[in-house]
Amino acid sequence: SSLDGTTWALAGNIPAVRYNGGAVVFNNLMWYIGGYNAADVEQNTVWSSANGSGWNVVGTIPSARGDINYITTF
Repeated sequence: SSLDGTTWALAGNIPAVRYNGGAVVFNNLMWYIGGYNAADVEQNTVWSSANGSGWNVVGTIPSARGDINYITTF
């Protein structure tokens, strides 16, 4: 979190290291899906957060996926 946009500090619990996953805001929640972990292994976990500070694993996708470049919601 940051009060001035320049100085940042960790706040709350954050998801495990991930990159190249899918991110979307849906139903007033932020979602992060799949991606790679720090060891470059594709993941199948689905994380959600209502405030960006508290994240929880809420499920899994059927198979691990990295390089999720887009997500569409309706």
